[in-house]
Amino acid sequence: MIMVLTCQVYYRTKDLEVFICEYFNGSLLSEVLAEGVIQPHVAMKIISQVAFAICSIHNMGMIFRGVAPQNILVDAEGNIRLFDFQFATDKEWSFYPTGFLPYMAPEMIEGKKSYGPEVDYWALGILMYELTVRHSPLSVFCRIVGLEDIRDPEYSMLLLDHMPIRLPGNIDPNARALMRELLHDNPRLRIGCRRRGFEELKNHPYFDGVAWETYLVSPGKTNAFNKTL
Repeated sequence: MIMVLTCQVYYRTKDLEVFICEYFNGSLLSEVLAEGVIQPHVAMKIISQVAFAICSIHNMGMIFRGVAPQNILVDAEGNIRLFDFQFATDKEWSFYPTGFLPYMAPEMIEGKKSYGPEVDYWALGILMYELTVRHSPLSVFCRIVGLEDIRDPEYSMLLLDHMPIRLPGNIDPNARALMRELLHDNPRLRIGCRRRGFEELKNHPYFDGVAWETYLVSPGKTNAFNKTL
């Protein structure tokens, strides 16, 4: 299990490409967020599974670049599936800013140099912020700007003025500490991207109580790449 919606059958007709995916009885996380508050223990489960999925995708040689509530299905127990790989790349690095603007890492927005899989951990931090506070820290501004405007240096500069992300003080200290480490301006210093990699992230106090062994397949030991949407 890599927490990614998998394609069971694919075929092509004269007019259509058809993907038949596994059945997952869940709703879009964006819809769940719109309905009300997500309890902290459920948010922790969602974040842990998204983190596991990100690491699995990275170990298959991809950058996802699509971490956002509208790309996550969640069921009644807080289990998730990532889906929609339209922004993903199988390159180790890229220069092109793509994905959902509120979740883009600063190095992607700046466009001055290449970026790597660290951008997915930044997006995980933004997702965690949203699950905790119920809105993205840049959501209002990004709705005004729009993705196409990121190509304008003036808009990019305005967006970067919001960095670093200001974290609310009235939340669980462990959650705040993890968000701070995920939302580090320096990609190489983000938790999950440092020398100890995913193991350091797993062992963060925020995840105390998460039964990682129940996720079954360790990141990097799956061969499901060719079946993944």
